[in-house]
Amino acid sequence: MAEKNEGHPWLWVIIVFAIILLGYYFASVIPEDSTSNPIAGTGEKSLQETDRSHDAMTVVSQAIIGTWRSSDDQKFTRQFSDDGTVIDMYEGDPNATAHGSWSVFSAPEKDAEFSGAAAPGVVYLKIVEGGAPMFFSIITAAGDTLQLTYLDRGSELDFSRVQ
Repeated sequence: MAEKNEGHPWLWVIIVFAIILLGYYFASVIPEDSTSNPIAGTGEKSLQETDRSHDAMTVVSQAIIGTWRSSDDQKFTRQFSDDGTVIDMYEGDPNATAHGSWSVFSAPEKDAEFSGAAAPGVVYLKIVEGGAPMFFSIITAAGDTLQLTYLDRGSELDFSRVQ
């Protein structure tokens, strides 16, 4: 009696499943535009990424100009001027007023004094008032709301626009 070799039907299911998994893996590992971007995968930022980052920094720079009152302490205000100066004031204590400078940056144009890892798509704020620079990530800077994360402590600071 001749033995018929039918194979294992589950073997074909496993092979097809493995091919699908490999396809998914390679699709997620290889960037979509790697053929159109000659510097993809080299650690360099594409011109599109740099342009988007620069646009975001410009929008944020314009949005934070003005005076902001802390939601946690109504006596504390921070004033950002378009000339890059910042003034921190505490109502009732003129000695608590601090003058300094501010700037924004993002991953492609990381500030030289920033020692952390700059995440793509995040706009950072640097404030220098006499001593070491303070770094913040900007969560929201729109309309009457300014939300920052102070990177040294991880605390969130909420402000409302005064003027």
